[in-house]
Amino acid sequence: MTKKMWGGRFKKKIDPLVEEFTSSISYDERLALYDIKGSIAHAKMLGKCNIITKKESARLVKGLRSLEKKINKIKIDQRSEDIHYFGGKGTAIPAWMLILYTPVSF
Repeated sequence: MTKKMWGGRFKKKIDPLVEEFTSSISYDERLALYDIKGSIAHAKMLGKCNIITKKESARLVKGLRSLEKKINKIKIDQRSEDIHYFGGKGTAIPAWMLILYTPVSF
């Protein structure tokens, strides 16, 4: 079992049936490309509204487009909580942005 973001809230191990019932990673994996497209639109809006600079916006969009090309090649642990957090296993979307485009992405 991978480490959960909310794992510290419980003292006992989560029942495997609960883990299976509440898992959304299979849906997240299918929606990942659309998640990235939404993030691209958001990065463009942030630049257009001068919340971040146009250069920062362009860097984010470039990074997201790079991720968009690679997302189907990333091995996703099906035990992960969701696609944004892999409990230290594998590579999550924000981790890619952190590596590629710090300090803009966070």
